Amino acid sequence: MSQSNWQNCLKHLERELPAEDFNTWIRPLQVKASTGRTALLAPNEYVRDYISLNHLERIRDIFEHLGSSRESVVVDVNRPRSPTTPASKAAAVPYRAHTGLDKRYTFKNFV
Repeated sequence: MSQSNWQNCLKHLERELPAEDFNTWIRPLQVKASTGRTALLAPNEYVRDYISLNHLERIRDIFEHLGSSRESVVVDVNRPRSPTTPASKAAAVPYRAHTGLDKRYTFKNFV
């Protein structure tokens, strides 16, 4: 339901806002719906803050008109998932390059 509400909301906002504003601030938002909550995910904190200050009330009005509660719509930052392999495990295996150099001649025994 929230995905269709978001699509309807986008149509309303596209008609109301200048194209530059819509493309800069609204189009990058992604929607994540869960039970009783709709999170609009912004690409960074700057966009989140701008949406919260300038457009969130209008977005909540549209959602309320479409049958959702105002408080169910929030703006958050889309955080990328952390890699599955920790860096410490990746660094545990030393890299050994085959250089073709004589192993007897090292910096340690140079002098």
